[in-house]
Amino acid sequence: MFLGLCGLLVYGVQAEYARSLGQDLAQFLAPKACQGPTLILFSSASSASRNAFEESAEETAGLACMGTLDCDQWPRICAEQNVRQRPLVMLYPTGNRAARVFQGQHSREGFTSAVASMIAFNDRTVQVTKKNLNEFLGGRLHPIKVILFSRRKGTPAIFKALSSDVDLWPHMDFGFVPEEVDNTRNPLLEIYGIGLVPQVLVQYGLDMSSVQLYPSNDITYRALKDWLLACRSEMWLGSPTWPEEEEEEVVEEVAGSKYQLLAPGTAGCPKGLEIESVSECQLALAELGMEAEPSWVSNFPELPSKCSVREQASAEHKERMHFNSFVGGAGRKDLSPVCKRAPSSEAESEPVVRELDISGIPGVQQFIESLGASGEGIEGLAELMSKLAEPQPEPQASATSPPTPATATEYVKLPKGEGGCPKGAEILTFEECRAAIVALGLKPDPSWTSNYEGVPRYCSMRERPGEGARERMHFNTANKGAGREDLAPICRRGARVSNAAAKAKAKAETQAVQELSGRSQQRFLEKEKPWYLVYMRQGTLTAADEDMLLDIKDRFQQRLDQRGVALEWLWMDLALERQMRTLLDPPALPSAMILRGGSQPKVAMVIHREEDDEFVPATEDDIVLLMNTLLGDELRFQRLSAKKLEMSWSVRRS
Repeated sequence: MFLGLCGLLVYGVQAEYARSLGQDLAQFLAPKACQGPTLILFSSASSASRNAFEESAEETAGLACMGTLDCDQWPRICAEQNVRQRPLVMLYPTGNRAARVFQGQHSREGFTSAVASMIAFNDRTVQVTKKNLNEFLGGRLHPIKVILFSRRKGTPAIFKALSSDVDLWPHMDFGFVPEEVDNTRNPLLEIYGIGLVPQVLVQYGLDMSSVQLYPSNDITYRALKDWLLACRSEMWLGSPTWPEEEEEEVVEEVAGSKYQLLAPGTAGCPKGLEIESVSECQLALAELGMEAEPSWVSNFPELPSKCSVREQASAEHKERMHFNSFVGGAGRKDLSPVCKRAPSSEAESEPVVRELDISGIPGVQQFIESLGASGEGIEGLAELMSKLAEPQPEPQASATSPPTPATATEYVKLPKGEGGCPKGAEILTFEECRAAIVALGLKPDPSWTSNYEGVPRYCSMRERPGEGARERMHFNTANKGAGREDLAPICRRGARVSNAAAKAKAKAETQAVQELSGRSQQRFLEKEKPWYLVYMRQGTLTAADEDMLLDIKDRFQQRLDQRGVALEWLWMDLALERQMRTLLDPPALPSAMILRGGSQPKVAMVIHREEDDEFVPATEDDIVLLMNTLLGDELRFQRLSAKKLEMSWSVRRS
């Protein structure tokens, strides 16, 4: 059954996507005049580049601002802009980044790739095949499915950008279907009855009757987004109820184990049998003979609460162990809750009877005998001794009782709004964070754990939950955090780090981005997956440099994983690797490159901006552009001589 027309869109005359410029050039380039990057083609009216530029402007409408300027008509303006050759395309990125000349091909694809490389979106599209179609449609996380059928082999930039649009992706999965696979027509076109491409459709989960085709030929970012927003407003955004056969709940047990595996799709463990910590979840999987890595730890309502496992990992869903701190999660077909085993009913129904043997206790027997005929006294003493023999319950700490002196000095709560704990006083595990909050006499549940830079790093606490913000304990594993008015960091009080521990911690930190040198190059460059981003500088890597590189790594890791690109992050001291500096010849330092090792090494250098006819050091924005270009398949590599590369390393090999 169709869900409606998703707000049937009718378009009239096409807009002018590439604006013709003249004296209004300065206004067009003014700060904040465009929400995205700006591209300008300086050419003559008859230039062959003009048609390709206008086609790209139509395709990327809503992502970038593109304009053309006729230098035959406005020669003075072109001279003021230092246009010495024509046609010339200038790229004006967002923010304070300097403009640069476009060096790629003057084609629609080339201009569109330039736009994509300047937009830092997270590509969430999935290439859909006949084999993974049901898995893609059956994903419960985002109920609405959007599929693009295209004659292209790769996903267009506007579709990638739509897949990362914050108004869309929390409710929609985006799939891409090329028209041909191995030079034959893709069978998915026949399944959906698609004749001509490009074509876009939406579908609700596995319900093929809900398919709706995009009703316009205007396949631009703005037009597609408007249509998808209309579809979103008409479709239910909750978890789909998939048609499936009723199955009996299956419980898998391992002989002698105190843990059990419930059936896939079960929402969670019975009350009292939940596994409460990440470490115990890992232990339970090991005891059940299952793999825990790679693991996923977060707070999310659409997964089973606490510990669960994916028995069959895939290229798209690699995580096995899942630990979800959300209270009241939901079942999912690919996840099986892992629980504690309940005590056996026999053990519960037959309490252990313990007999007290007092015959060996000096003086007790004589004392009983001295009571003579007083049976009451004897029975009373026996009753008393029997009670003493019973196991006594552990004393329970009152929620209002003050912590012991040892506990009171172990942890401290900082004022709300602080960005985090002092160095060396951080609480580094979820379990210790929970224990620290309990030790301070506070309630940790419900808890939240994720990787997010907008809250304090590691352990923090919200004492007064409210509507829409119920979580108390927060545990943040991001590389950096930020203070927030409602959260108070929880720290170790008076933490002291020994010299050995400090050295170990420093060593661990430096290993996050390792050094590429004459000593380590053989270990790195002969690996099976020889892709590296190498940050080059004069001297030792600073803490600020490392933080910057790790931030960029976090930003791109999801897209790298989706593309199957195994990229390692290294740094190199060109003050010591002098011959490498001569071989690579970076125009300024710091610099960066993408390096491929192996028997046929090649390299692509970061683009350095110019100021006053001088190249300036590479910045974070320049490295981000390098990464976007790599993922956009637009990076131009130069081959290196394997022999020259081998001979250029320093003698620091021992």
